[in-house]
Amino acid sequence: MRGLELLKNKHLLSKLGYIGGKAIPDTAASVLSSSGSFGVTNPATGKVLIDLPRMGVREAQAGIEAAHSSFPRFKAMDVKDRAALLTSMAALMTKYQDDLATIISLEAGKPFNEAKGEVMYARSFYELYAEEAKRVTGEILQCNSSGDRRRLLVTKQPIGPCVLITPWNFPCAMITRKLGPALAAGCTAVIKPAEQTPLSALALCAIAGDRCVDTSIDQYMTTISLYSSYTVS
Repeated sequence: MRGLELLKNKHLLSKLGYIGGKAIPDTAASVLSSSGSFGVTNPATGKVLIDLPRMGVREAQAGIEAAHSSFPRFKAMDVKDRAALLTSMAALMTKYQDDLATIISLEAGKPFNEAKGEVMYARSFYELYAEEAKRVTGEILQCNSSGDRRRLLVTKQPIGPCVLITPWNFPCAMITRKLGPALAAGCTAVIKPAEQTPLSALALCAIAGDRCVDTSIDQYMTTISLYSSYTVS
């Protein structure tokens, strides 16, 4: 893991994917993954940072099933609790900002200061949607037809599990930009980051796991699945 030894918080680095909010054990990974592995390369040096299992259709299906099964519980969670989860994850991103920036710098080739700027930008989406979650309200609309005195009642509710496909150039920010509003609305999620930059996604899943040490652990631990960069064939 050349270069990754710089990380101070080693739990942010995983060699496995996440399904149902939990890292896949080594034994399960060997059974699940039948497509071999791939290397995550440092674009600045061309050297391989780490090898990860190439997960595929079965892992994607397992992630979707986990998100689907936990959706009824997560959408019923009080909106204040969902806002608190996002706020806590934002705080943990601040706590681990140097390690997150190091990961981005190593896998995406960004200068460290620019990578650190992305981490703070990414964190802002969690902060934004933690507040927006509290403001999801319905509406009463007037009909446009002349003389029609009816009123239309509009309610807003989570629609179901979301699949989040993100690019390599902002490996941290493009996840939080999509995951933040999904969780705020009460939707569960399956994340598919770019194959070039899966380590930031794995670190964000580890941060989500950190947040689950207290309230709502059973509801929240099963809302995020990551079959990361592991190309679906």
